Amino acid sequence: MGRLRNTSTPTSSPRGPAPSQLPSLEPPTHASGRHDIRALARLLEQPVRAGRNPPQKFVWHTSVRNHITDRVLSDSQWAHIAAEIVAAVGIAPHGDPDAVPWVAVRHADDHIHIVATLVRQDGETVWAWNERLKAQTAARDLEQRYGLYQVGPVDHTSHRRPTAAEQNKSHRQGRTEIPRNKLRREVRTAAAAAV
Repeated sequence: MGRLRNTSTPTSSPRGPAPSQLPSLEPPTHASGRHDIRALARLLEQPVRAGRNPPQKFVWHTSVRNHITDRVLSDSQWAHIAAEIVAAVGIAPHGDPDAVPWVAVRHADDHIHIVATLVRQDGETVWAWNERLKAQTAARDLEQRYGLYQVGPVDHTSHRRPTAAEQNKSHRQGRTEIPRNKLRREVRTAAAAAV
């Protein structure tokens, strides 16, 4: 599993201990080599259990991965990246002592997982609206700041992956290629030939 770092903002909320009061977040390891994360899960769930009208699906998760050509980032750099992502998404704004509890887990050199509850320390529910676009926008900014591989812009002009419905329909019809991809390829070929 790798290193766990307490990244939430200190709070004096009765709904959970302040991060400075938390024991080590590194979970114990079983003889099998697997980590026991039940204690960590209980800590993250405290605001949910005490919250007002918590959502049924109260966990928010994302992963952030470096490109294969990027350098290895330090734990403190990954912690900064995680803090920027949750702030950009709006679930844990900078300086908000009642923000949702969250944790960043790094179990490989090239990526982290960010897990948060969607209930703030003050018991209010956070609705992560349009979080994918916000997280991608923050990631593009972080790529520039850290001098990392630049992924294409978040302007919805990039190639869309085939949906499961398109793939299943093409398979049922015995096609070797999804029609939209075939059309794209043929248009590019015709455009290149016309120049």
